[in-house]
Amino acid sequence: MLKRIILVSISIILVSCYSPGTGIIGGTTFGGALSIAMDKLETAIQVAGEAGRGAAFQFGTEAYTTIQLTKIAYKDMLDKSIKDLDDETTQKLQEIQTMVNEFESNISYDLDKLTMQAQQIASTLPFSDKTPQLTSYSPKFISPKSLDEMIEIKMSGVFFYAHNDLYSPSLTIGPEKYELLVNTTQNLSFILDSVNIANTSYSISLIKMKLSIPYTDGWWIFKKTKIAEYNLIVGILPPNPGQITLQRRIKKKKIEEQNFHTQKWSQHSSNDDHKNVHYSGPLHPDWRIVPSSVGFAIDWSQGDENDQWSKRLVRTNPTVVYAVTTIHHGIGTSGKVDFHFEYNIEKDTFVTEWISEDISLNWGDSKVFEVEPNDWKIVYHPFNGGVQEIVSPAKHPLIKIGIKGNFLSVEIPYAFDVKFN
Repeated sequence: MLKRIILVSISIILVSCYSPGTGIIGGTTFGGALSIAMDKLETAIQVAGEAGRGAAFQFGTEAYTTIQLTKIAYKDMLDKSIKDLDDETTQKLQEIQTMVNEFESNISYDLDKLTMQAQQIASTLPFSDKTPQLTSYSPKFISPKSLDEMIEIKMSGVFFYAHNDLYSPSLTIGPEKYELLVNTTQNLSFILDSVNIANTSYSISLIKMKLSIPYTDGWWIFKKTKIAEYNLIVGILPPNPGQITLQRRIKKKKIEEQNFHTQKWSQHSSNDDHKNVHYSGPLHPDWRIVPSSVGFAIDWSQGDENDQWSKRLVRTNPTVVYAVTTIHHGIGTSGKVDFHFEYNIEKDTFVTEWISEDISLNWGDSKVFEVEPNDWKIVYHPFNGGVQEIVSPAKHPLIKIGIKGNFLSVEIPYAFDVKFN
């Protein structure tokens, strides 16, 4: 008896989690399954943000909106058991879960393919003409702001009753409610002027905003006021787009130096005096002699210097010249000396080297630098990883490089203009 009760209990659990023929696991109702898909998607968006994968984060927010549209389009069927759904609705749920599972399982997915799936799902939802529909919003990214800065959140879609003061939409973050700026049947915008959204990490964090849109549903005396709610996920970028370094190639003068030894000479006064005999080293084309380095090197000598023999420096450039005197003594030691000259020669050469300058730019900043054409490059380490070497005008999602004559411009987009590829 106990064994039968356990088996029956297990069967009930499996039926509540699995609907035969649908391939859908999780959630006893249609609305529950959609909520689970949204939770999984939000987690995947957070993972993408932590990894700095802006394009993935961007897609995730669009897919998240698609599921919310589905919940509102099928608002009357949310409490239905999955097994009781018609084929069309079951197919829609399977498409959503396939999209979420592919996004969740591998962050290196085909985003273009997933975007097309999300758009296909949204375009085939059975909306009535007057049901509030949020089709897009911007910006998808904002930068860390202080309390005194303002951000405009723009929305597009179908807002049939929005112009009526009794059905005025609202945007909230937690308990804070924000000012409605634009209110038409196709566009809404709100001003965020008192929210602190600091992000000091080098990843993308997220903030959730709740858009509430009152509307009328039903006919005649059965009309009811309902509220369509959408959660907007917006990414908070790091304080700056990453490390930017300007490298300039410059020609730098360098002195090349070599040591030189002349030939050897001998002056011996064996029989008579030899006075002021000039000895000259060679010319050194393209080089100059370093005067302070010139020296008279004695290889061998007889007699005392400045007595039996002596030397005198005549000049150092363009050649080294010494005058040597040796004295003969009939009785005693005569002057004799073997010698050569030693000195350094030098010349100016030019070498090419790169000098680096770190550039500090935040979102919306720009700077201009004077450079020599073809003698510069930007080394950019984006906050989300990798490295880029930019040597010509270029436009990337997070940085724009321009060149005009000898002036190089480095421009960072405003965070609300960032669109990842």
